[in-house]
Amino acid sequence: MKDKRQVTNQLGWLKNKPRRSPWRRVVFIIWFPVSVAIPPIQMRADECINGCDPLPYDSTYQGWNAGASGLGSSAFGFDADLFDTGAFNTALGSHALAVNSMKTGSWNTAAGAYSLFNNIDGDYNTATGYYALYSNISGSNNTATGTFALYSDTGSNNTATGNGALDGNTTGQNNTATGLAAMQFNTVGQNNSATGVYAMWGSQETGSTGSNNTASGYESLYSYTSGSYNSATGVQALFKDTSGGSSTATGYASLYFNISGNYNTATGRGALYKNTASNNTATGYQSLNLNSNGHDNAAFGMQALKSNTGGYSNVAIGSNSLQTNTSGFNNIAGARWLATMSPAAITSTSAIRDWPVSLVSSASGP
Repeated sequence: MKDKRQVTNQLGWLKNKPRRSPWRRVVFIIWFPVSVAIPPIQMRADECINGCDPLPYDSTYQGWNAGASGLGSSAFGFDADLFDTGAFNTALGSHALAVNSMKTGSWNTAAGAYSLFNNIDGDYNTATGYYALYSNISGSNNTATGTFALYSDTGSNNTATGNGALDGNTTGQNNTATGLAAMQFNTVGQNNSATGVYAMWGSQETGSTGSNNTASGYESLYSYTSGSYNSATGVQALFKDTSGGSSTATGYASLYFNISGNYNTATGRGALYKNTASNNTATGYQSLNLNSNGHDNAAFGMQALKSNTGGYSNVAIGSNSLQTNTSGFNNIAGARWLATMSPAAITSTSAIRDWPVSLVSSASGP
């Protein structure tokens, strides 16, 4: 059996092995990775399709298959601005301005993947956001800011700011939508202006076609479809209106339930709240608040004609005037000046008796 000295002697050559310089190891470590063959970087001009190279004067591109063959155009991103024969276009993002067809449109700016993707000969368009102005072909002077803003648009002179704003617009023109999903389902309506989240949101099932409407406020004119010439200012003003036209609602939930009524004017919170009829005027908090099918009424003052449901051709002037009238018609209740009128000047049953009793209740009409 070998003793400790024998084992030590046998391994002695390891102890006495000549030592290499540490620099040889360093050189080996450094030399090895750099000696691996690295394929040379290829210029991508030969990968372009139909005319990315050579570049015209003052054009710039960068990205796989990006092309900026139009004069003064710039493209950055995968397939950005392909087949461009227009001028002064800017495409930033994957497939921005990248329709598979020769394009002649000029002075367009697309920033965002698939923005202005299908544009061919539209000019002066600006699209910022994922799929913004995606379907535009020939429309001009459009501005879309936000994901899917003006996604389906082929019209002109539209402005959409907010995700999904004017998303469904097709041939509608001269529309302005500001806010999340504002005027989202407008299709062919024109000259509309919607400001506020879900303002003039529209009909998802049928699309909305109304024109010349103005809505300002969260969910104002929310349900509109074919109604035109309406003006809604305030949260949920004219919320239920679909086909009604030429109405004006100013105040929170004013004319809220109006669906098809026309020529109504409501000013004040809850004014004409439940109205579905036409030709009514209400000014003041909750004036004509419960009116449903009553028509040709005029109420001026807080809660004037508040309880009226089916009464018609009534005039109430002053706070709480004709407040409890429900179905009465041809009534007049108002301020002191009414009492100075001669009976001959009033052709219908009128409440012009003692102030303020005449302001609170009224008999039914003749």
